[in-house]
Amino acid sequence: TIAILGLAFKQNTDDIRKSPAIDIIQLLLKEGANIRCFDPLAMDNTKKTLPNLTYCQDEYETAQGSADYYFIGMGNNR
Repeated sequence: TIAILGLAFKQNTDDIRKSPAIDIIQLLLKEGANIRCFDPLAMDNTKKTLPNLTYCQDEYETAQGSADYYFIGMGNNR
């Protein structure tokens, strides 16, 4: 399992176009990875593109449990 915080391409936006996090997620999914993620602004847009991820309620839920790797993408002011 890989826990990912931050999905947008730049801080404080819901825009996932050209987002490095989305590119990385797509590569990891091709390899069969299990992904948990959270981004308070960009999750709705990400769900439209990648509906089969595990979307968490907050950063704490994302980081809980036994993730093998943690990826911190773009932050936000929330």
